[in-house]
Amino acid sequence: MRIGVLCKKAEYAHSTPVMESMFSLLRRRGVDVETIIPEEHLIDVAAVQPHCDIYILRPGIELALSLAGVLHDKGAHTLNNYPACAIVQDKVRVTHRLIEAGIPTARSFVTGNLKHAMDLLQKPIIVKPHRGSYGEGIRILQQGDATDEFAQGGHFVQEYLPNNGVDIKVYVIGDEVMAIRRPFPAHSFEEKIGTPFKLEPYIEHLALAVGKIFDLKIYGLDIIESNNRLYVIDVNFFPGFVGVCDAAEKLSEYVHTYAFAAECRAEPALASASKLRR
Repeated sequence: MRIGVLCKKAEYAHSTPVMESMFSLLRRRGVDVETIIPEEHLIDVAAVQPHCDIYILRPGIELALSLAGVLHDKGAHTLNNYPACAIVQDKVRVTHRLIEAGIPTARSFVTGNLKHAMDLLQKPIIVKPHRGSYGEGIRILQQGDATDEFAQGGHFVQEYLPNNGVDIKVYVIGDEVMAIRRPFPAHSFEEKIGTPFKLEPYIEHLALAVGKIFDLKIYGLDIIESNNRLYVIDVNFFPGFVGVCDAAEKLSEYVHTYAFAAECRAEPALASASKLRR
């Protein structure tokens, strides 16, 4: 059995301990875990063919997402599936789907000029890259803050919801839901570990509902509490599961089962790894 992990070099080299443990556990089961780093190879698009039983796509890697789309078109199995990842990578589409499904979320906007948002809302705003991940590039702007550095490009803007500075990080593997609380933003690895959080039935139901909306199998939600109400402010696929007890074991079991099912359904491998890396 072979599993391909689509990633970028920096992301894999600094992968979370959970991811490293998951790969180690899979290798102990006899699985060939192969890292595929599109940025480091000249890939002939015409020659791309699936050669792994499944591909795992980590978030935040635009070139890997495009390559996953080609593999998907060729019949490859990805975890999560490519169409779901393509949607979740785009915060505008994610937010629209949450709103359409009646999931509480922050008021959200897109604009090319942040002055429009600040003039309209008259309160702090959160500015995010509309295709960002890992919390990169997020800024909170107050009234009167300079916006010159944001003069170019489009922006995804959310209304700031007053809260206690603590996120509820919800993680899902299949139909199992887990959660931790941690400060936002988390400035150290210790803060990222957070503290275990006993799930309320409502949060578990909410998490599983979001998975169905986006057709996700392994995913995470960021939830904040504001004025005694819970809001889903972000959704991500195949997160790092930092701080989640026994996450590596649960992930490796789910991934192995998923890959085995894909292997049973699949035709013989169509190409070797060398064909992907020309």
